[in-house]
Amino acid sequence: SKRWPDLLRRSNASPRIFVVPVGNTDYENVGVESIELANPPAILGQPAELEIDVRNYGQTPRSAVPLTVRVNGQIAFDTTVSVAVNRVARVAVPIRSGAFKAAGPQVVSAEIKTTGYRDDDRLDAVIEAIDPIRVLVVSGDERDEKFGDFRSESDFLRLALAPLQTLHRDGHDPCKVEVVPQDQWSAAELPHYQVVVLANIERFSDAQTRAIEQYVYGGGGLLLAPGSLSRVDNYNEQLWRGGAGILPAELQDATSSDGAEATAIVGYDPTAPVFQFLHDRPDLILSSTIGRYFPTNLRPSDAEALAWYTSGAPFLIESHAGKGKVLLLTTSLDADWSTLPLSSFYLPFVQSTVRYLSAGTLPQRNLTIGQPIQLSFDDPMEDHATVELPDGQQQAVALLRFGQVGELHFANTRDPGIYRVHVKGHAGEKALAIAVHALRDESDLTQLTDKRWAELESGLHLKRIDPTDRPIAAAVAGGREGVELWPWAIAAVLLLATIELSLARRWSRGAY
Repeated sequence: SKRWPDLLRRSNASPRIFVVPVGNTDYENVGVESIELANPPAILGQPAELEIDVRNYGQTPRSAVPLTVRVNGQIAFDTTVSVAVNRVARVAVPIRSGAFKAAGPQVVSAEIKTTGYRDDDRLDAVIEAIDPIRVLVVSGDERDEKFGDFRSESDFLRLALAPLQTLHRDGHDPCKVEVVPQDQWSAAELPHYQVVVLANIERFSDAQTRAIEQYVYGGGGLLLAPGSLSRVDNYNEQLWRGGAGILPAELQDATSSDGAEATAIVGYDPTAPVFQFLHDRPDLILSSTIGRYFPTNLRPSDAEALAWYTSGAPFLIESHAGKGKVLLLTTSLDADWSTLPLSSFYLPFVQSTVRYLSAGTLPQRNLTIGQPIQLSFDDPMEDHATVELPDGQQQAVALLRFGQVGELHFANTRDPGIYRVHVKGHAGEKALAIAVHALRDESDLTQLTDKRWAELESGLHLKRIDPTDRPIAAAVAGGREGVELWPWAIAAVLLLATIELSLARRWSRGAY
């Protein structure tokens, strides 16, 4: 049998593939297509909203299809959904603030009840719930308290991001904010925060520039908001560097201080996650007047304007550096240059911006079939982890050690469902959930057209068999090519029989 592959190669024989179409003309089907968090990340103590897409693949409209949403096995929402022909219905599902009990992966399930094909009636997803976002505000304009509150950028930012903490009240804020003056921040502090805001910094030293770049390239989120104290030449020299730095655009001198170039924010990219909060209230963006701002020259390779003024100049610019994200605001965050902090737009905008920047640091918890699970663990106690498959079976997987970090790579993700990874650490056992999704192409039950069959037959060198035209046995038997393998098979069987008979005689003589 070991010679058969060699014989096939020498004979240039190729396998013959036959396909028999199955199924019928009934291709009506409705399935759950996706589950997404509307404004990631999910923060403990804060309400959240899921967006669930239900698709009708058929030609019959569906009404009042029952939909049930569960969080970690507990029913969180019940409703019905109607879906037009060959359309997607998006359902907004509110999740109460106490639905997530602890930080970490949360299993969310959406299930509909339909007749017919049922494999896509349920979809499981994993979302990461985190503790309040750790935000560091480095302020270049920390004014003396004798001048009163709410004069500098940090005053407005602290109130918008952590209102209860600022007002010394009990409750859960979306962020935990720390403010340090420009001359007191340390490069070693940056990795402890998910988002860093550089507000009205006058100038950057070489060491500070390196620290900021390392932070962003490592996956941190950075909001740059220059203001009245900022030195344009220093920003361009240190952070722009001819387009090679982390600054998304080259800054020009600020517009006139006499109000002659005052403007307003009039447009934004509705697909940008930062501005999802404007979907129901797009008028909020018009609620502030911008007296001064920095005109810019965007880096053409990757920088993108997400919002702009009446003049056409960008208000908010985004770029990426390494694993991190950078947002550049072209006006100040205090009330010196605009009425922005006094508007109804400011609070949701600042919160959404910080959420967006922090979401980039979260691990990927949702994969498709065939994608490997790759995880890192700090200082695991053992050299292996246990992976629990969707059917309940468990497999031990070796961890690769890199110093104090253990790396897991698990490629056996052939079945859809929830995979649970268990690792023992010094603080106890850690369990992580990963969702593996089946491809939704199989949810479309429409029969292939003759044109598509012809493309498949030509591209994959297969032959379609229609049992109504010709019996399957006759189609398979006809037109055979290649080398006859049955003589080799018979010879192998006779050889094995001879060896077995010889061994039996030898053992029988030894017994006597």
